[in-house]
Amino acid sequence: MELRVGEFPAGGVEFTVRGTAVRARSRIRPRAPFTSHLSGQDFAALIGSGWVPVGLAFGIAFAIRHDDWRTSLRIPFAAGNQEIDGYTHLIGHVRREARRQLAVDTARHGGDGVVVDDVELRVGESECPSYGSTRDVTAEAVFVGTSIARFGRSGRPAGTGAPLTVMRLERER
Repeated sequence: MELRVGEFPAGGVEFTVRGTAVRARSRIRPRAPFTSHLSGQDFAALIGSGWVPVGLAFGIAFAIRHDDWRTSLRIPFAAGNQEIDGYTHLIGHVRREARRQLAVDTARHGGDGVVVDDVELRVGESECPSYGSTRDVTAEAVFVGTSIARFGRSGRPAGTGAPLTVMRLERER
């Protein structure tokens, strides 16, 4: 599955998901269709070790921090290389919140865990509209992964059963 995120022409964000549909030939099937970012090889390894994908999970968090006099005093050019506590707390907060949201979304799908595919952190700044000489610092964290659920409790280590048949869909050139 491929996920693209871009600007929507009328404003906002557009998500496009493209992938391959697969149907099980056995009597045992998931209750509902699911989405996953896993490759065929990763999917086979997951199934072989007793786990099954149950859905695509997201954790998204955004926060903004207005610079105050304490932060402004620590930023002058002569300050050198030092940690700015307010910025550290802002980034830590959005990362924790995105992880929490990812866990909530994983549980919503009925998953016991998650295989994380992508982690993105964006930090930016803008002029504060209320106070012309100050700025606001923004932080956004996005986590994307596949929720997975345990379906087999066999004592066999992964890879000791019969191999799964994987048919490649790419054309040879």
